[in-house]
This record gives sequence, C-alpha cells and structure tokens, in this order.
Amino acid sequence: MTTSIVLTADQAAKVVGLAPSTLAKLRLNGNGPPYCKLGRRVVYRTEDLGAWLETRIARNTADADARLSKSLTGCLRADEAVASRAGGDRHEQRSDDDLKRQDRRREKRRRRPGAATEADRGKSYLG
Repeated sequence: MTTSIVLTADQAAKVVGLAPSTLAKLRLNGNGPPYCKLGRRVVYRTEDLGAWLETRIARNTADADARLSKSLTGCLRADEAVASRAGGDRHEQRSDDDLKRQDRRREKRRRRPGAATEADRGKSYLG
C-alpha cells in the first residue's frame, strides 16, 4: 500500500485554483476530481488532483466550454439545449408544478370561512 498525501477541500481548492464552493459544486455534479470521505470530512489525494487537472487541458475555448456544466458557465450544453427544446427539461416541469400548487393554496385561502372575498377586497372602508 502506498501512502499518499491528502488535502482538505479548502487546500485542494487552492491547489487547483478554484473557490471551495466551486469545488463543492463540481463534487455534487460528479464533474470534479475524485475525493475520499473520512467520516464527515472530504479529502483529496494529491495524485488525483494532478490527474484531474490533466484531463482538463483544453486546446481552445470550445473544448473548455463543452466540459463545464451549465451551472458553472451559465450556458446550455448541446444535449441540455436539445432536451429543453423538446420539453424534457425537468426543472421547467418542476416550476410549473410549483405554480399550480401555489394557485391551489391561494384558492383554499379564499374559500376559508372569515376570509375576505374578492368583492370585499375592492371596497373602500373610508366611506
């Protein structure tokens, strides 16, 4: 068994030149360097960081943009754009469901006993 040097997430972020929060997002999306969990701690082996950086080498900007996720670039990747145009974007569906849920809640509030009706809201109580 070889002994390797491990770095905390903050140390690893400094080594690769990213903010700790960006490294955490990459870890969440599965796009970051391999890591180890030691209890609740997240650590990175130095050789894994080096190998991951080698895979990130780009010859031009198109290469780099194709590898980064939408959340980090603010742009849709080609496969996400196709899914979005086809109506397959699950985030859009979730927001539609949320809007419907909000409408149902509003309707329930309007029907509650003692709740002001639409007509009551339009009346002026000043005279």
